[in-house]
Order: sequence, then C-alpha cells, then structure tokens
Amino acid sequence: MNSRFSLLVFGSLLMAFLLGGCSTSRLTSAWKQEGYSEKSTNMLVIGVASRDSRRQIFESVIAEKLKARGVNAVKSYTVFKTEELTREAVVDYATRENIDSVVVTKVLDSE
Repeated sequence: MNSRFSLLVFGSLLMAFLLGGCSTSRLTSAWKQEGYSEKSTNMLVIGVASRDSRRQIFESVIAEKLKARGVNAVKSYTVFKTEELTREAVVDYATRENIDSVVVTKVLDSE
C-alpha cells in the first residue's frame, strides 16, 4: 500500500505542476516522498466537486492534458458511474486495471 501512496503523491505533484503551467493557479502546499522517481503511465483522475457536471469537465480537461504528455489518463466519472467513490472502490479498480497513479484534486477557490 505504501507504493500506491507514493504514486498518489507523485500524481498529485504532477497535477499541480500541470495546472500551474496552464493558468494563474497558485500551489499552497505540496509533499513529495524522497527518492521517488517513477514515471506514471496509467493514471486515474478524480475531481472533487459539488456538482457532477463540474467534476466531469474538470476530469476531462486534466485527462486530456495528461494524455498529451503520454499518460493514459482515465476519468473517474467514466468508471464510477453509479458506484460510490470510496477508497476501497478506487484501490480495487486501480489494482484490477493496473493503474499506477491516482490523482485526487479539488478546486478550493477561483477568482
């Protein structure tokens, strides 16, 4: 499970980097495991939003940007259509589909 956590952290940092290059977003905090240098090739993108439509748009944009960089990015709304998005469900899917990174993002504020 530790390697999955490392992949999640790496994916989160990658996402922060990608978002920072696309807009005037500001990263307020980040953490990276020392010595971790693997490249993600299969990533599950999870967007946290108050409305499903916002989540779908957000995940689609992020997935397209990742795909442009050679990452197979799967949008979570295409996988978890009716199933509740729990940690166990995500881990089960990631294991079954050989997902090596899971990125969970949430927009906190915009101006």
